Amino acid sequence: MNIDDKIKKFEQSCEKLAQIDAEKLNEKINNEIEEQIETELEEYIKKQEVAYKKQCEKVVKEYNKSLFEYEVECKKSIQNVKDIINRELKDEIVKRLQVFTDRQEYVQYLVKNINDALKVVDNDSTSVIYVTKKDSEKYFEVLNKYNMQIRQLDDCFIGGCKVKSDKLSVVVDNTLKRNLDEKFSLLG
Repeated sequence: MNIDDKIKKFEQSCEKLAQIDAEKLNEKINNEIEEQIETELEEYIKKQEVAYKKQCEKVVKEYNKSLFEYEVECKKSIQNVKDIINRELKDEIVKRLQVFTDRQEYVQYLVKNINDALKVVDNDSTSVIYVTKKDSEKYFEVLNKYNMQIRQLDDCFIGGCKVKSDKLSVVVDNTLKRNLDEKFSLLG
């Protein structure tokens, strides 16, 4: 083998070694790049997961807030409707009770109410009987039979009576208004 052949063979050997080294270096660089990409991708995925969780929490909080506000508005609306219905119902009952106070059966009701109230105050003759102005005028004769002082209540009490005994420090309220208010307080 002559020198040119040897140089050529050496040159080819060097080129082969350089090519092998270049391939190894290329492979090493590619591996490092892949690892760096994988690391960056994992970090990006983690950041996105955190951002996604925060966004989900924000959406859930906003949903819960909106749901709460909606429930509060619904409850207010329901309460308003309930109040309107109760008010209209109470107005209608007041009208019917006022009609009742004009009927003959009412006299029996009034007398029974007064008698029941007088029992509570032990028929104390110093007691004062309170009835509406309308009742005191309309049933004057019936009320005078009690031989007690009769005073007038405002017509807003609708009917019935109050009996007050200063001697016993007792007031018995058997007015239709009190009975009606008591029943409506049970409705809430």
